[in-house]
Formats: sequence, structure tokens, C-alpha cells
Amino acid sequence: MEKSKRNNWKASGKKPLISKDMPIGEVVSKWPETGSVMAEYGLHCIGCHISPFESIEAGAVAHGLAQKQIGEMLQRMNEVASRDDSAKGEGIIVSDSAAMKFRELMQKEGKEGWGLELSMEQEGCSGQGCVIDFAEKPGAGEIVLEAKGMRIFVSETDRQRANGIRIDYTEGTGGSGFRILMPKG
Repeated sequence: MEKSKRNNWKASGKKPLISKDMPIGEVVSKWPETGSVMAEYGLHCIGCHISPFESIEAGAVAHGLAQKQIGEMLQRMNEVASRDDSAKGEGIIVSDSAAMKFRELMQKEGKEGWGLELSMEQEGCSGQGCVIDFAEKPGAGEIVLEAKGMRIFVSETDRQRANGIRIDYTEGTGGSGFRILMPKG
């Protein structure tokens, strides 16, 4: 993205959503796509030995980033956070990285144009879980939602229970995979 099109937090007078003193785990939990930005700068905290309670600055310094690079990374993270639908806590939120991976898998499986069928399941005393599978069309009684250009098929009951759910895809040194963040409730 061109520098002229980027948000300039200092010039705009807006307070950044993310600061260098915030814990890495808190930031990635609230704005999952910021993990991809950190990974681009060599900060692979998802799945590595660094504590999620460590600040962004401490983690970045431990990975050899200079203060200028930390500032650039924070600028990009704030851009991502400012446009992230998950901050609203409404609907079913799919990150850019998850949408790209779903499309890639659909193409590999010959299921281009299909949607995602989402259902909520009780997981014993630990609460609810979420099951996602590819589906060509909605099942009986399912409604169609859209997130990041992905069609999501879900029952009305499950839609209400899944309100605020965030689906992300991350890659890191500890492995890669989809991550489903359930709304607090």
C-alpha cells in the first residue's frame, strides 16, 4: 500500500488502537489478523516460546527488530485493527487469511463456489464448539450469511449462538491451522 494512502495516526490526532506496550496475546486475540503482520516482520509469536503476556515491543526486540521497524509494524497493525470487523463483535467474522485458505482448499477439492456450513455443538461442561465444513448449498432451515465474500450456511439458532465468532487462519513455527475464537458469554 502506498504511504500516502496509509493512516497516519499521529497526524490524524486519533489514538492508535494498538501500542507497543500491549501484550501480544491480547492484541492477537482481539485482532487476529495482526498476527500475520507480526509474522511478516519475523515476529512469530503464535506458536513459539514467547509468552503471550509479553509486550509487542519486548517480543519485537527479542526477535531483533529495531525501533524504526517496530514503529512501522505497529503502524500496519493499527491499519489492520482499524478496519477489522471483529472489533464490532457482530455476526460471524472471517479474517482475510481464513477466507484465502478456505478458497484455496475449495479449489483443491473441486468445490469452488461452495459455501461454509457452520454448526454449533455442545462440548460437555466446557461449553460450545464450532464445526465448519464445505457445503454446495444451504440445508433445510439454514440461512445464508456472508463474510469476506464467503457464503456461510447456518441455522437461525446457531446464528444467534455464533454471533461474534471469529475465524482466522494462522501460520507459524508451531504449525498452521484455523483458529476459531468464540464470543465471550
